Amino acid sequence: MTTCKTTLARAIAALAVACVAACEEGDPGALTGTSNADAIGGELTVGGADTADSAADGTLDATQAQLETQVEEASAVESAAEPSGEVADVAAEVAAETVAEVATPDIKAETVAEIADPCATKLAQFTKLAQSSLVCKEFFECHKLATAAANCPDCLSWHNGLSADTQNLNDYTAEWKKSGCAKACGGPCGDTVAHVGVCTGGQCETKALSCKELDDAAAKALAAGAKCTADADCKFKVSNTLGCGCPTFVNVNAMGPGKPLFLYMTMLVKAYKAKTCTSEVTCACPDPQTAKCVAGVCIAQ
Repeated sequence: MTTCKTTLARAIAALAVACVAACEEGDPGALTGTSNADAIGGELTVGGADTADSAADGTLDATQAQLETQVEEASAVESAAEPSGEVADVAAEVAAETVAEVATPDIKAETVAEIADPCATKLAQFTKLAQSSLVCKEFFECHKLATAAANCPDCLSWHNGLSADTQNLNDYTAEWKKSGCAKACGGPCGDTVAHVGVCTGGQCETKALSCKELDDAAAKALAAGAKCTADADCKFKVSNTLGCGCPTFVNVNAMGPGKPLFLYMTMLVKAYKAKTCTSEVTCACPDPQTAKCVAGVCIAQ
């Protein structure tokens, strides 16, 4: 637009010079007239020239005014176009940003993976729960059966029965089967019944123990269950060994049905029988009817 203004200005200047030159030179015939022209004729001739000059000046002024008007109109068009151009640029920028946002939505990688493979997401959740459900502190905590491997939900192992993660793991296993993510086992499952859960190094481990080791584990559980603070605690009667044992009393609050030590003993008894460690010989021993809490331990009376 600046170039356009400059061109128009130059055109005006050139036209003005041309008009002035034409007016100054005039038509030789009109200026000189005939050779015999008198004073009045000369004045008339000169007057005619002056009239022509005035006409030329008027034409020049009109032309210059017209050109100036065109320049002003061109400037107005440019001024009007500039905001439109700016608006167009802003609109284009906003449109580009919108397209970029649509093209690259803010979706987390975990969500994308879940949409692509929901079974893979469930497997990741299972793995996390399986690891936490095996964490233990006390020897009697590993007494709850749960799925050993996500891709083989029918294979079981012993997990921490006091951990909510173990129950959540079982729920996930049921949901996994229902959703069709469960697959056939790669091999046969282990004989879980003949094995027990052992808390080793803070982790539940499913192991096969000998009959002697099972007896020792039971003795340890019974000693823990016999601890008491009052005679009223010693109300639960159990066998004092896994084999041919004699009745004794333990703390009902520790060894009663549903209690961790009771469930642990139940696991040991099942494994003991599965390994055929039991004896068919009837044990001959007294059958106490009561017990008292003596020095913090239940003693049959």
